Amino acid sequence: MSENSESGNLRKIQKKSDFEKGIIIGRFKCGMTIMEIAEAEGVPRSTVGYIIKKYVDTGTVANRKPPGRPKAAPTMGM
Repeated sequence: MSENSESGNLRKIQKKSDFEKGIIIGRFKCGMTIMEIAEAEGVPRSTVGYIIKKYVDTGTVANRKPPGRPKAAPTMGM
């Protein structure tokens, strides 16, 4: 199924790198508004707002490691 379906319900999720998030936080610390940052970086306002909120609440924008045990590597030659 393609990303551009007729119903328009599927979206391509694009995660921002820690570097891109850092640029957004830097612009925020320089006094730019969410709207100005969104226009300058070419990302939705909601994304900028989410990144800033996460930074203000937690002090970091790094993604958490997924919980649980790591998947076992496949064994070869058995």
